[in-house]
Amino acid sequence: MPLRDIADARALFGSINGSFVGVGMTAFSRITPAHFIPSYRIVCHKKSCDLDLLKKTVPVFSLEELVGEPVNEGLESVSLISHPMVRELLAGLAGPVHLILYQNYPALESIKGEMGWRLAANPSALRLKLADRRFFREMIEKLALPAVPGAVIPLGEFLSGSYGYWSGLFGKRYVVQLVDIIQGGGRGTFFVTDPDSHLSLCRRLEEKVWRGVTINYVSLRSFIEGEAASIALCVTKNGILVSRIQRQVIDAPYCDGFVESGIFCGHSWDDMSWGDRVNSEAKRQSLAIGNYLAGLGYRGICGIDILVDGFNESVFVLELNPRYTGAFPMLSLLQMDRGILPMEAVHLLELLSVPYSIDIEALNEAYMEPLRGGHLIVFVLTAAGRPLSLKPINSGLYELSGQNGNAAFLRECASFNGPEGLGQFVVLEGPPNFEGRELVFNDNLARLCRLMFSSPITDARGRLSQEATAAARWAYKAIVG
Repeated sequence: MPLRDIADARALFGSINGSFVGVGMTAFSRITPAHFIPSYRIVCHKKSCDLDLLKKTVPVFSLEELVGEPVNEGLESVSLISHPMVRELLAGLAGPVHLILYQNYPALESIKGEMGWRLAANPSALRLKLADRRFFREMIEKLALPAVPGAVIPLGEFLSGSYGYWSGLFGKRYVVQLVDIIQGGGRGTFFVTDPDSHLSLCRRLEEKVWRGVTINYVSLRSFIEGEAASIALCVTKNGILVSRIQRQVIDAPYCDGFVESGIFCGHSWDDMSWGDRVNSEAKRQSLAIGNYLAGLGYRGICGIDILVDGFNESVFVLELNPRYTGAFPMLSLLQMDRGILPMEAVHLLELLSVPYSIDIEALNEAYMEPLRGGHLIVFVLTAAGRPLSLKPINSGLYELSGQNGNAAFLRECASFNGPEGLGQFVVLEGPPNFEGRELVFNDNLARLCRLMFSSPITDARGRLSQEATAAARWAYKAIVG
C-alpha cells in the first residue's frame, strides 16, 4: 500500500491485528503514534504533571501513578514491563501486543517469547554493536568520511600521559569521552583546555569509575570550532530518509555547575541556510552511513551528531545514535504540523515488517523543507543523592511577564501550535508530580520538564535567545524553588 500521508498511515496501522504500546520513561516521549495508530496506548514510568493533559489524546498507564510513589530504580524498559502491574495490563490487551521501544535490551528478547510480545526495535546485539564508539571510528574510516583526529585508547594509557603529550597529538584543546558510558546527552564527555583541566580529569578518573560505571577505554579527539547539530535518518527497504540539519543547543547558559561538557539541552529548527556546500556534504555523509547500516541489517530511525565548520564549509560526523534521538517526538510533531508524514510512521512499519511503499525522493524533499520551533530540557542540576521537594506546575502554555523573570499560565496546550513568539512556551514531560514528598535523583542530568517554542530559539551561530534562557530559568525556579 502506498504511504503518502497521515491518512495512509492510519489505514495501514488500522489493518494490523493486535495492540500497540509505547514504552518509555515518560508518556510524552511516546506520543507521536497516537496520531496514526488507532489501538495505541502508552506505558511509562513517570508520574508527571502532564499526564492528565496527555490522557485526553491517548490512554496512559503510569507505573508511579498506580503504585503511588516514586520509582527510582531500574529505569529502563526491561524493569518497567517486567513489573507485575504492567504485565497484568499487557496480558489484558488484544494480541499480539506490539511494544514500541526507545531501544532494545537482551533481557527483553529473552522474555518476549514467553509473553507473546512483538518488539518494534532492532536486535539488541546490533544496537549495542553500533553504539560502541570503536565501531563508529571504524565505520568512518571504512567509508572514508572526513574525520576529526582522534583515537580510542585504554584508560590507563590516557592517565599515564601528560597534557603536553596528548596536546601534542590532538591539539591544545581536546575532547575526552568515556567509551563505557553509553547513555548520551553529554554524560562522560570532558573538554580539556589546559594542563589544569587535564590533571583535574585524571584525578576524577583515578578510581576508574564514573557514574557508577567501570571505565576501561576513552575516546580522544581534537576540539574543532563549529556548530553542534544533528541529522535524523530512517533506514528503509526503499532507501534512506534524511532530515534537514538540526541545530543543537549544547551547554546552555541556564545549565551551570556541570563537571562534564557538551551537555545536550535541546534543538532549534529554523529557515536559516547552512549553505549549499554544507547541506550537500551533510546529505552525502548521511546517505553513506545509512546505506552502511542497512547492509548490517539495521532498520528504522537513527541519529548522527555532526559538527558544522561554517567558515571552511566542512561537516564532521561525531557520533552515531542507533535509536530514537533527542529530536523526537518534537521533530515528528513539527512535521505533522506541516502536513508531512512523520519519520516515526515509516520507522515503525519497517520494524514491524509491514508491506508498504513510499516515494523516497518526494519524502526526502519534504524533509528538507524548513521547520520552525525549538525545545529545551530543564535538568535537576543538583548533586546526585540530594533530596528535593519539587512543586507541581500546570502543563500547557505560558507567557513570560515583564522584567521580573516570571511567567503566567495561559491555558492547556500540548503542541507547537500554541505559542506565539519567543515570549510564549509550552511546559510538558514533567515535572514529577509528588507534591510534599522529597525525591532523590541519582543523576544531575535527570529531567524536570521540557519546554517547547514555536519559533527558533538560537541565532545563526547557535547562541540561545534571552527569552528561551529566561523561560528555562523560570521553570527551574518554579519547580525547585
